Amino acid sequence: MTEGGAELPVTNIAAATALIVGGPGKYSLDRALGLRLPGWLAPLGLVAVIVTVLYAGVNAPEPPEQDEAREGAAGNDEA
Repeated sequence: MTEGGAELPVTNIAAATALIVGGPGKYSLDRALGLRLPGWLAPLGLVAVIVTVLYAGVNAPEPPEQDEAREGAAGNDEA
């Protein structure tokens, strides 16, 4: 993730979406405790996650530029 790969966030979003669409299931903590959330809360949570991800992507810091002189010196040592 620190190298800019999107695999982990996409996997997490897919898992969260699958849980939202599929519901809590037969052996969930919600069912054991007798909790029931309103149906409108899950889509609202999904929108909140998407907005947060988009906001983080827009406000992400730029990666530092690499020093070309240092790269050139490293390349000369290898030859």
